Amino acid sequence: MAADISLDRRMRTAFAAHRYAYTQATQARLRGEAQLAAFWAVIARACTAETDECLAAIHAGVEDTVRPIPGLLAGNADIYSLEA
Repeated sequence: MAADISLDRRMRTAFAAHRYAYTQATQARLRGEAQLAAFWAVIARACTAETDECLAAIHAGVEDTVRPIPGLLAGNADIYSLEA
């Protein structure tokens, strides 16, 4: 998770993705494409899980914690991989 993206924004994005995936699953189911419908349904469930996780973090007060100082090394967490 990027530290500069708020939990509220993550939750709104996950919900929008859920809505899109659910719509795609419903349309595929109505067309009789069971495999495609199952694919989109799995994505919709994953988006719901992300929304639930963000909501739990908001209720736990995770965003109220102090942000790390920009530029301050914190273990290996802020060292970017050199692999392409």
